[in-house]
Amino acid sequence: MSANATRPGLAVHGPADMDTDPEAAAGLLIRVMPKLLRATVAAMHDVPNTAGMTLAQFKILGRLSEGALRAGELAEALEVGGATLTVTADTLERRGLIERVRGLPDDRRAVVLRLTPPGQALYRALKARAVRELSDLLSASSFEERAALVTGLVAVERGLEARCAQASTVGPACG
Repeated sequence: MSANATRPGLAVHGPADMDTDPEAAAGLLIRVMPKLLRATVAAMHDVPNTAGMTLAQFKILGRLSEGALRAGELAEALEVGGATLTVTADTLERRGLIERVRGLPDDRRAVVLRLTPPGQALYRALKARAVRELSDLLSASSFEERAALVTGLVAVERGLEARCAQASTVGPACG
């Protein structure tokens, strides 16, 4: 491992300056992800009708944008307790962004959460704003840097898919 990879906070200027072994790359990703998440969430707060929304609420909208889920499945996917999910979902329901649907054909007691049309519209606006924010962050990068980022992210996605294919249960990263 190079000296650069062992010195937190050292500015990395290009591939020649970087240690590219998996551990160093993972360390860089772990260092950047929280900052990236904070920047993205801050940008999403610029979308109309998001005043007072929390990261947990954004996560619920994001997960439900993929399809309706039973409350227990959603709690497991988001790695939160049932009570936490209930409180957060109640707020989104009061705002008219999600709805609870009871009485599935196979289980009349089941409760499924799904986005309402306003919830779908808000999620699309949030996603578009997040894409603009990330695009802005990448605007100063070169074509080659963006291509390398895409290559790396595809590799990470492939690793996640392989891990999920081997898993016997569907966990938060796979669900």
